[in-house]
Formats: sequence, structure tokens, C-alpha cells
Amino acid sequence: MIKFFRHIRRNLMETGKTSKYLKYAIGEILLVVIGILIALQINNWNNNRNNDKIEQQYIARLISELNEEIVRFEYLRDGFQSQIESVNNLLQFWQEDNMIVKDTAKFWSDFFKGSGPGPWHK
Repeated sequence: MIKFFRHIRRNLMETGKTSKYLKYAIGEILLVVIGILIALQINNWNNNRNNDKIEQQYIARLISELNEEIVRFEYLRDGFQSQIESVNNLLQFWQEDNMIVKDTAKFWSDFFKGSGPGPWHK
């Protein structure tokens, strides 16, 4: 291809057709510019495609982290609910005339259930 254009250029210069040579030169410059613009467009397309992949990875990671946070929240919520029930039971024991706590170990076990490590600990 380069030999073809070189041959055309040489013929135009040797025959003294400068107007045709200038038209040829402008055409060649336009081809180079168009080639550069196409290369830039392909590069931009590729960068956008890579950015989209990275964005999808970030979104997937965020969803995963949110699901883990939901598990943590549910575990803590259940533990706090258990603590509330234990405190309510203790209050009932205190309000009774007969002040005997029958199962102290179960009470403290239920009370501190939400304070220990949850399912997210590995």
C-alpha cells in the first residue's frame, strides 16, 4: 500500500502536476486524520467497556457487603430481642411475692445471647 502511494506521488511530481499533487497530499492527510480519529474512538470504546466491568464489580461487591450487614443486623436484633425478653422475665420475678429465681444460668445465657460472636465470624 505504501509503495502504491509512493508511486502516485512520484508520478505527480515528475509530471509537474502540482495541483493534482496538492489534492493528493490533502487526501492523504485526511486519511491519516480519519485513521487517528477511528483509533481514538476504538480506544474510548475500550476504556468505557473496561470502566463498565469495574463498575459491575463494585456493584456486586456492594451487594455482597450489604447482604453480610443484613445478616449481622438480624443476628444482633434477635439477640437484643432475647435480652429484652430476659429483662422482662426478671422484672416479673422481682414483682412476685416469692422472690426465687429458678434458672439463673438460663437467664444469663439468654441475656447475653446477642453479645457473642455471630455467624459472620469465621
